Amino acid sequence: MLSCDHNKYKIVVFRDGRKMMRIQKGSFVTLRLPVGHYAFKSTRSKTLEIDLKAGEQYFIRPRQTCGGAFLAQEAVELVACEEATTEAQPLSPIDANDMYIDKDLVENVSHYSGICRERPVF
Repeated sequence: MLSCDHNKYKIVVFRDGRKMMRIQKGSFVTLRLPVGHYAFKSTRSKTLEIDLKAGEQYFIRPRQTCGGAFLAQEAVELVACEEATTEAQPLSPIDANDMYIDKDLVENVSHYSGICRERPVF
């Protein structure tokens, strides 16, 4: 019997068409990005467009599921703070070798510990 476990592969995430990072299930990263419009996507996902506003926090999750003919279906999605922080607790920081962006954007390697505010409305 064939199985479909695409979560063992790293998802390549792009920001505005430039390779940003590779991330695998079980990993997280915290970034501090300048205010502005961003378009995030993976190799096989639709684009997630976000206007980052000053003082706001955004939680983005790359996700893989099994698709037809055992091809991975990918998504980059915005999630609520409570969901993201709960999911991140057992995870490990992303490997620095998997980051393709300026390392100064990596805020820290700890989980988000701030207070969750209401999710931005788009």
